[in-house]
Amino acid sequence: MLTEGQGVPAVHYFSEANASIPKYHTMVMELLGPNLEDVLQACGGSFTLKTVCMVAVQLLDRIEFIHSKGLLYRDIKSENFLLGRYKEPNHQVLHIVDFGLSKEYINPTTRQHVAFSVKKGSVGTPRYMSIPALQHHEQGRRDDLEALSYLFLYLYCGRLPWQGLPGSTFAEKCKRILEKKLKLTVDEVCADAPPEFGKFMKYARNLEFEAKPDYEFCRGLFKAMMTANGLESDDVYDWTGQIPEFWKTKRVKTRKPKGKTRSRKRKGHKK
Repeated sequence: MLTEGQGVPAVHYFSEANASIPKYHTMVMELLGPNLEDVLQACGGSFTLKTVCMVAVQLLDRIEFIHSKGLLYRDIKSENFLLGRYKEPNHQVLHIVDFGLSKEYINPTTRQHVAFSVKKGSVGTPRYMSIPALQHHEQGRRDDLEALSYLFLYLYCGRLPWQGLPGSTFAEKCKRILEKKLKLTVDEVCADAPPEFGKFMKYARNLEFEAKPDYEFCRGLFKAMMTANGLESDDVYDWTGQIPEFWKTKRVKTRKPKGKTRSRKRKGHKK
């Protein structure tokens, strides 16, 4: 479904594993570079306005493409966006990975949007999850955009107001973060960033559940911010020209399992 999209890793091979262990599958994917969180920390924990704006345009492109295929991403976070390999033609392209939480929002048979509902649990990464997602609401395209608004602010400021809140469980963490997001206004959350960050966040929060986002308007906010600040979209990022160790391909060391694990059944596993 996503094969022709820019910034979507190529899948070279996919198959069920040996018949003796049918619950496992094999996937061979394109080898990529570091994720956005690694690059962020290597650049001092925050990006310049120019880099954030160019990153925002790229990620809005990725999410628009995924939405155009009838899918929601539902797991926005800095670790899920990877650069290409160093010195490869796509080394400045941000790739979106890990579709484990993705879900169709358009019924492939009826072509109808999924109905709004309140579910039992939340799906996503609490730091970036939208307010409706934290309230256990069925997610729509608006929730991916709201999550992006928090990610962009994090990349620029280096921190979000609800980071570090205590919570021993996923549910407790979601509860604490939801309380904080409801307590703070958008202007308070975006106080240390240019006004366009707040405009994008307000736009995402105010979208109706089934509404199709105006992606061009969203990209335009960040493009206009660059123009207003005399910045040029030239693909020169904060990390451009650097050759950090993490960008080089690393050989992964595998550990041999202790004892015989081949026939072990995982508790609660569903076929």
